Amino acid sequence: MSQPFLRLLRLTSLFVWAAMLWPVLNGAAHGEDGLTWAKAQLWIPLWAAFGVALALGTTPARLSRWARGAAFAAQTGAALAMCGTQPEFYVGFLLVIIAWQLAVYLPVQLAAGWVVVQAVGLFVVLSPICANICGWVASSVYLAFQVFFLATVLLVRREWEARVEQARLNAELTAAQSLLIEKSHAHERLRLSRELHDVMGHSLTALSLNLELALNTRDPAEQARGLTRAQALTRELIGDVRDVVGALRTSERLDIAHALQVLAATAPELQVHLSAPEGLTLEDPERAHALLRCVQEVIANTRKHARARNIWIEVREDAGALVVAARDDGQGVVAGGAPGFGLAGMRERFARLGGEVVVAPPAGRGFALTARLPLAAA
Repeated sequence: MSQPFLRLLRLTSLFVWAAMLWPVLNGAAHGEDGLTWAKAQLWIPLWAAFGVALALGTTPARLSRWARGAAFAAQTGAALAMCGTQPEFYVGFLLVIIAWQLAVYLPVQLAAGWVVVQAVGLFVVLSPICANICGWVASSVYLAFQVFFLATVLLVRREWEARVEQARLNAELTAAQSLLIEKSHAHERLRLSRELHDVMGHSLTALSLNLELALNTRDPAEQARGLTRAQALTRELIGDVRDVVGALRTSERLDIAHALQVLAATAPELQVHLSAPEGLTLEDPERAHALLRCVQEVIANTRKHARARNIWIEVREDAGALVVAARDDGQGVVAGGAPGFGLAGMRERFARLGGEVVVAPPAGRGFALTARLPLAAA
């Protein structure tokens, strides 16, 4: 989700948590609302534990699901214990703070189930304390607030995910469009080179032969000098045409560097550090497509699964092959985990072209991949 939005939720939650301390201290000092220092000494450590778990559960740092889930469980336990120690002061709103965290970091079904468990737990805690139906009423009211916050944040989360997916598709489309444009330019250059060679080349050659014939049948000195110059110019034109044809043929390459830069610049929620040779081009459209798809798949996997903030991608030439070396600062790969369809497809595509893809964890945290693609068929 959007980092400014998460930061606002986090700061608001910490403010609400901190504001709950003053009424308890004031009540204990003046003996109001049934508060005593004995109760406050039980309540304040629970309040502090909730704050620590709240700070941990909402930290922008990369945490495993188990660590963040443990922080949510600690918050739930502390909040229910605080309600049991002193049910006043709207402590149940701390459960609402937990609800938005569940909506952000957990699957929808698990988050909804957790909210229901919190509501049942609050009813169990309040029933022995409250008279009549007070426990039901309070539990129902706080459940309504939890459901409202859960649904609202889930809507924001889904909208953000849709925007991220749209940005990813736009990046893929832009990169593919760049390759198509380059391929179209290559075909146009090839067509022009053939036309120049077939039309102008043959015409100028015929002109040269005709001028040679005129030179051999007429002997005046002035005419001979003129014809000689014309013949020299004709041969020069033929050489120029051949130079143009050769230049056009050698420029029939796809600008893969530009396509990679577009792909890296439009990656959402991820800082892509791309290193590629200036003016990197490929003549084979299939190899250019394979290289582009490799980088695209690495970026997509890192964004979806690695929970990384940065990815470093280096594209270099090495012994007649292009090498793609990628690594990120995410949570790494699961040992023995089966490769997904994207990685399997990447390996098949490179293998068909005589290359290979190797995945291995780096020295520290994260994910590392090295792909090697020959520049020409074996």
